[in-house]
Amino acid sequence: LSQPRAFSVADQPDLSLAVAEFVGCMNYCTAERQRGVDALVTGLREVADMFERMDADAQADVRALGAVEGWTVE
Repeated sequence: LSQPRAFSVADQPDLSLAVAEFVGCMNYCTAERQRGVDALVTGLREVADMFERMDADAQADVRALGAVEGWTVE
């Protein structure tokens, strides 16, 4: 949410302040949630990359073992 531009309730500055504080709080909560989602995405990418490396290493190990033993691995 964005800050309301020149939002004010006539003769009720407390209400105007409350609305501005509410919008600020919503902006903060939205930003916190986005940071959490970004951190989760980064973590999942790291796990996926780690899995890819481990899988590639395992395949290379099987091929190397197969070469030593004379296996044909497809």
